[in-house]
This record gives sequence, structure tokens and C-alpha cells, in this order.
Amino acid sequence: MKTFSLARGWQIFIVVTCAVLALGALVGLVICTKAAISNPADTGNWTFIACIFLGLFLLVYAIVEALKGKLVVHKDKFEFISAFGTRELLFIHVKGFKTDDKYLRIHPLADKGKNINISTYFGNIAELETWMSTHFQDIDIAEKAEEQERLLVNVDYGQTTAERELALVAAKRTARIINIIGVVLAVSLFIAGDYLHYTWIATAIFTVVSVLVLRYYKGLIRLDENKNSPYPSIFFGFFGSITGLLLKSLLTFHILDHSNVWAPVGLLATALLVLLVLKNKEFEQFNKQTIFMIVFCAVISFAYGYGVVTGFNCVYDSTPPSKYTSDVLEKRISGRKSTAYYLTLSPWGPVKESDEVDVSGDTYAETKIGDHVNIYLFKGKMEIPWYVVENQ
Repeated sequence: MKTFSLARGWQIFIVVTCAVLALGALVGLVICTKAAISNPADTGNWTFIACIFLGLFLLVYAIVEALKGKLVVHKDKFEFISAFGTRELLFIHVKGFKTDDKYLRIHPLADKGKNINISTYFGNIAELETWMSTHFQDIDIAEKAEEQERLLVNVDYGQTTAERELALVAAKRTARIINIIGVVLAVSLFIAGDYLHYTWIATAIFTVVSVLVLRYYKGLIRLDENKNSPYPSIFFGFFGSITGLLLKSLLTFHILDHSNVWAPVGLLATALLVLLVLKNKEFEQFNKQTIFMIVFCAVISFAYGYGVVTGFNCVYDSTPPSKYTSDVLEKRISGRKSTAYYLTLSPWGPVKESDEVDVSGDTYAETKIGDHVNIYLFKGKMEIPWYVVENQ
């Protein structure tokens, strides 16, 4: 018999952290209870009290789980003990296991219960993984081998096994090139400077070309990145190029009026979605994964449409701007992982109320409350007005 539980260091950390948070929650509970008693009509206090009780329950659960949770490996079964009870799974009822960054997941046969999920923060988790690999099948490896076998007998990719293997090698090479180019183009959008009009159109065209490559290979190259699949994926190149277009547009251009944006965005997004999904072998099987991927394609197609339309409107706009002046009313910085800078400006030109706009770090640092800033309003290549904020 072998027992695996949360590493001692993590147990101490979780218990101490949750205890401190629980103490703070109790103090907050006392304060809110007094406020609620003195003013019963204020429902906000009672709502906050309910939230504190929920938080306390979760903190107590975390402490109990950290101290009690463990996996016991017997001669013929697993015994998983948690805060909610004990579950057992006989070895003869185990289908196999999967691993990811957070858990080692023991999968039972279809009608033998739910997965047993073991946190990678358990002590000696590497020992458990080694033991599992010698006694049960790694489902990820088995599924990939099965998919590889189906691929190599599919006559759509060649008449002989040798031809299909060569086609797979070519597809992997093509996917690698697509991924590299897509990421490079996405990065180039932010460092292009005066050459942005070249990199923008190149990135927009590349995205469509990558979808055409996807269709050309008739399912041998996939959009979805799946570690169990032998099929090469262009996810990083495709997603990277669209993300670059969208972020560059959102971070660089201030659209004043979106009235003329949505029609071309919808048209472009629909066209890309149809090109992605229609008669694509990746979406032939109707299951949860397929539904998720179609929804993802719809969202990413909309992002592409918005990025391309607003970018084209602003990057290729050669009309002379109208100049306005505005006062800086407030300043603020937000963000944790990334920092965003905002100025609140007084009414200017067609903007009749004070409004907050995001600016670059340099503009923010050089501007003080009460300063005047120049605002340049452009007509837009597609009649979508946009503006730029600059220091005087």
C-alpha cells in the first residue's frame, strides 16, 4: 500500500493562507452584521454577509481538502479520500490515465464512475506517474497512435502508405512555416513604424492564405492544436496574425463613431467563417469539441473583420485631419500584468461630454492635469471617423 497526499509545504501554505483570510472574513462579518442590525433596510449589508459566509465555507473546504485529501494505492484498487468522502476504483475498472499541467487524471471504464483527479502538487507525483505508466495505458499516447493509424490508411492523402507518410511530412513542414510567418507578421505590426501600411495588408492577406492552405490539405492540416493528434496545426500562425491585427487596431486607433463599422465587419467575418467551416473535415463529427471550435471560429472571424476594417480605415486614410484642443481633466493608470494609461478629456469638436481615452505611456508621462492636448480628427478611408491625441 502506498499513500500520496499534498506536499507538506503546500499543506502549510494553504492552511495558513486560508486561516488568515478566514480571520479577515470574520472581522468583516462582525462589522457588516452590526451595520445590518442598525440599518435593516439596507439590503447591501445582508448580501455582503451572505457572500462572507460563502467565502468562509470555501476557505474551510480548502483547509480540510489540503489536510485530508489523499490517494491510497492498494494491491487491487485506488482509494481516493477528499473533503466530501471516499471513492474507490478497482484496477480492473481502470481504462487508463492522462496527465496535464495541473492533474494526473485516472479514467475509469465508461460505466464505472467518475475520474480521479490527482493534483500535481501532491508529494512524489513523479513516482505515481512512473507507476501508472508501468501498470496502465497512457490514454493520450494510445489515442494519438490510433489517430495516426487511421490517418495512414486514409486514401484521401495518398494511394499507398508511403505516399501518405510523405504527405504528412509535407503538411508538417507547411504548418511550421505558416506558424512562423503568422507570429512574425503579428510582431511586425507593432514595430513597423512608417511601414505599417505594408505589414498590415500582408498580415490581412496572410490570414486568408492560411485558411486556403487549410482547405488545400483537405483535413491533413488542422486548426485545432491537440497534443493527442498526429495532424499538424496552424493555430499559432492563424490565431497570432488575427490577434496582432485586432490588438494593433484597438491599441493604436481611436474610433469616434462605429456606425459604419459593423456592416463590413459582419460581411468579412461571415466570409471567413464560411471559408473556415464549410466542407472542412475537421468539423465533420458533431460533438462538443466541434461546437466549441465553430464558436471559436465565429469569434476569431469577428476579431479578424474588426481588425481589418478599422485598420484599413485608419492606416490608409490620407485625408487631412481637423484639429481640436481639449483639456486634461483626470489621469489614471490601470492593469496588473500589463499597464494601460488613460486621460479624461474635456468636450471637444463633435464630442459633447468629457470622455476617457487610452494613450501611450510617453503621452501620459508628459501630460499633467490641466494641460491642453491636440486632437486630430480624421474622416477615415471607409467613412469611419477616428482621431489621434497628442501633446501640445
